[in-house]
Amino acid sequence: MKQGSNFVLDTGNVDLGPNPFPAGSIIVISDDVAFGTLGETGKNNGYCAGSKKVCSDPLQGIATVTVATKVGPSKISNKFNINLQ
Repeated sequence: MKQGSNFVLDTGNVDLGPNPFPAGSIIVISDDVAFGTLGETGKNNGYCAGSKKVCSDPLQGIATVTVATKVGPSKISNKFNINLQ
């Protein structure tokens, strides 16, 4: 998630391993998230751990979320905005 050119959250790649569910199953993937530096500096700081990005603390206003999911050779991604208050 970015505000302007600053990252406030970047999880990096998350490998969920092989799919143990039968074809046609509906799978919901969710995670608690927070934003910012956690008082740390440099690459992989705060809520950018594991991403090789430098996180900044969030500001009030619009942030752009990008979600990308890859399964085998298939990839889907989407972007949306949220308003941090």
